Amino acid sequence: NFDYLVAFKIYNRWGDMVFDSDKSSLKKWNGTINGIKQTPDNYIVVGQVKLYQNSNVVQTVPFKTNLLLVR
Repeated sequence: NFDYLVAFKIYNRWGDMVFDSDKSSLKKWNGTINGIKQTPDNYIVVGQVKLYQNSNVVQTVPFKTNLLLVR
Protein backbone atom coordinates (compact mmCIF):
# COMPACT_ATOMS: atom_id res chain seq x y z
CA ASN A 1 0.00 0.00 0.00
CA PHE A 2 1.24 3.46 -0.84
CA ASP A 3 -0.10 6.88 -1.72
CA TYR A 4 0.81 9.12 -4.63
CA LEU A 5 0.37 12.89 -4.71
CA VAL A 6 -1.34 13.70 -8.00
CA ALA A 7 -1.46 17.49 -7.97
CA PHE A 8 -1.79 20.43 -5.64
CA LYS A 9 -2.41 24.16 -5.70
CA ILE A 10 -1.46 26.81 -3.14
CA TYR A 11 -3.65 29.85 -2.46
CA ASN A 12 -2.91 32.96 -0.42
CA ARG A 13 -5.27 34.33 2.23
CA TRP A 14 -7.17 36.34 -0.41
CA GLY A 15 -7.86 33.28 -2.55
CA ASP A 16 -5.32 34.04 -5.27
CA MET A 17 -3.56 30.94 -6.60
CA VAL A 18 0.19 31.38 -6.04
CA PHE A 19 1.37 27.93 -7.17
CA ASP A 20 0.04 25.10 -9.35
CA SER A 21 2.03 21.85 -9.41
CA ASP A 22 0.41 20.89 -12.74
CA LYS A 23 1.86 23.99 -14.40
CA SER A 24 5.32 23.83 -12.82
CA SER A 25 8.29 21.65 -13.56
CA LEU A 26 9.47 22.20 -9.97
CA LYS A 27 6.65 20.20 -8.33
CA LYS A 28 7.40 22.09 -5.13
CA TRP A 29 6.85 25.67 -4.05
CA ASN A 30 9.94 27.62 -3.03
CA GLY A 31 8.03 30.40 -1.23
CA THR A 32 8.24 32.89 -4.07
CA ILE A 33 5.70 34.46 -6.39
CA ASN A 34 7.14 35.61 -9.72
CA GLY A 35 10.63 35.34 -8.21
CA ILE A 36 9.81 37.52 -5.18
CA LYS A 37 10.24 35.99 -1.72
CA GLN A 38 6.98 36.10 0.18
CA THR A 39 6.70 37.26 3.77
CA PRO A 40 5.67 34.75 6.42
CA ASP A 41 1.94 34.11 6.13
CA ASN A 42 -0.74 31.43 6.04
CA TYR A 43 -1.57 29.68 2.78
CA ILE A 44 -4.10 27.01 1.81
CA VAL A 45 -2.98 23.84 -0.02
CA VAL A 46 -5.61 21.93 -2.02
CA GLY A 47 -4.80 18.74 -3.89
CA GLN A 48 -5.46 15.09 -4.65
CA VAL A 49 -3.82 11.87 -3.50
CA LYS A 50 -4.24 8.52 -5.25
CA LEU A 51 -4.63 5.57 -2.89
CA TYR A 52 -3.30 2.24 -4.14
CA GLN A 53 -3.81 -1.34 -3.08
CA ASN A 54 -1.83 -4.12 -4.80
CA SER A 55 -0.65 -1.67 -7.50
CA ASN A 56 -4.24 -0.71 -8.37
CA VAL A 57 -5.78 2.69 -7.75
CA VAL A 58 -8.47 2.24 -5.13
CA GLN A 59 -9.59 5.85 -5.09
CA THR A 60 -8.48 9.44 -5.55
CA VAL A 61 -8.97 11.50 -2.42
CA PRO A 62 -9.03 15.30 -2.30
CA PHE A 63 -7.29 17.08 0.57
CA LYS A 64 -7.06 20.60 1.95
CA THR A 65 -4.61 21.84 4.58
CA ASN A 66 -2.97 24.98 5.91
CA LEU A 67 0.62 25.94 5.24
CA LEU A 68 2.54 28.44 7.35
CA LEU A 69 5.43 30.00 5.45
CA VAL A 70 8.29 30.90 7.79
CA ARG A 71 11.62 32.49 6.96
